[in-house]
Amino acid sequence: MQPRELLDQLLEMGRIVRRAREAAPDLPWDVFLGSAAFGAVRADVSSVAARIVDDDWRETMDALDEAERRLLAGRSPDALATGDLIRCTQIRTLKQRLAAGRVKAAAQPDFLRWLSDEALPVLERAVPIALALLL
Repeated sequence: MQPRELLDQLLEMGRIVRRAREAAPDLPWDVFLGSAAFGAVRADVSSVAARIVDDDWRETMDALDEAERRLLAGRSPDALATGDLIRCTQIRTLKQRLAAGRVKAAAQPDFLRWLSDEALPVLERAVPIALALLL
């Protein structure tokens, strides 16, 4: 899977889980994962998750590192114009979230909570910027 595809897949999965979660926002995560609200999207989430392998995470991180290097072009972040500094910050934040997600992916309930509650807001802001910078 190409880095662009992984980022798109994470966005898709996060949005699926978020929509299901909106139907049962007060349930604890462990209860939500056994609920009808999650049951309605379980197959979709599993299908997306099954397409993501360790190499995909690594390749995406490498591509984001390269995009950051190109953006910095040998300069320190404090030498960047405001727009480039924002893009650089978004890429760094995205890399941090992806690194956390890779660790949590092994424990799927934690991964889905992380994806929906923590990562999705960052992904929605940073992925368009990252996609524009990926070759």
